Amino acid sequence: MIKNIFAGFSIALAMVTTSWAITGASGSPTALSYSIDSALPVSVSWQVAGPAGAHLSSVGRFTEPGTVNEINSSIRVNTNININCINVIGVNLQTSFVSCTPTPEILMVPASIISTALSDGLQAINYSRSFTDGSVVSTATITINLTSNGLNITRELLRFNDHSTRKVIAKGASLFASAELSYTGGGLFNAQWEYASPLSGAGNLTFIPLKTVRQYLGVGGRVTLQSPVLPTNAAGQYVVRLRVIDTGTSLSGLGLGNNPADLPVLRYVVIHSNDTKTTLALPPIQTNTPIDGSLLQRQTSFNWQPVTGAAAYQLELYAVARKSTLPRFSEHLEIDANVIENRTATAGLLVPSDTTTVSLSALARDMLKPKQSIIGA
Repeated sequence: MIKNIFAGFSIALAMVTTSWAITGASGSPTALSYSIDSALPVSVSWQVAGPAGAHLSSVGRFTEPGTVNEINSSIRVNTNININCINVIGVNLQTSFVSCTPTPEILMVPASIISTALSDGLQAINYSRSFTDGSVVSTATITINLTSNGLNITRELLRFNDHSTRKVIAKGASLFASAELSYTGGGLFNAQWEYASPLSGAGNLTFIPLKTVRQYLGVGGRVTLQSPVLPTNAAGQYVVRLRVIDTGTSLSGLGLGNNPADLPVLRYVVIHSNDTKTTLALPPIQTNTPIDGSLLQRQTSFNWQPVTGAAAYQLELYAVARKSTLPRFSEHLEIDANVIENRTATAGLLVPSDTTTVSLSALARDMLKPKQSIIGA
């Protein structure tokens, strides 16, 4: 008889223990919008249903919608969210219930998560937390919709690794370029470093891919991207650029359309000798317009006589003092390599060899200031 009483008591105790396990978890709101333009944090409130005691979640995970696959398993939110539940006695002192206090979390989605999600074509991601009372685990998930007003490049400054904009460099020497971008909005930036050797293209600039750039640009508005090693294995003239290949990225802030031919470029010359006294003989170029002392206007046209065998023409403008003695490249000059390397143009254009008349682009004009003295080269 005593044995049967204890057996019944054991069964009843087991039933009570089971009913006290955590029964569910939830996040509020269940869906929210996250602006990748501003990357401001958002607030999530977590709640559980279960027995009195502590219910802990030690990590938050970002997953693809509709799956349990993490977007990047090495990037998680390693902060504790602890929800406390207590027994509350009713007013009649004969009933009780469990009250769990919701716990907030201020969430900032890591840039690497957004970058991977956008690269995978995702417009939304899931964020989940698993809560446990020590024995049973319950998972809550919310949906984060990624929003953006689009990515607009407003400024692009190309330089070599020593901050110059032109280089004469010995064959086989190491050379890099960088692009300083200013932008508004946010999104995935897709571009490609490319180079061309005008001499090998019979006057036509045929660009060859060097490296593809896929990088998320969010809050900040400015980024510097470095090129791979530029080719210097053969003597000659080279042109390098960073070409945007994503039609969703606007270049309107540069005063351009999305025509790759309008993008800024860098020009460098590879020579056989590493002797700093090496000189380069430039062929004479006879300029027609504008004449010396002309007022530079929007409609000003630069015109010159064609040069036999030219691969391309480089028009460069220099802001100088009014009495500057900067040499004019229209003359037949022997120019020291160091002079070319260390001189930085204020604005310029690369012109195909079959063109001998050009006007300044909006981007080039914006580089100049009113009442500034300019020498063209």
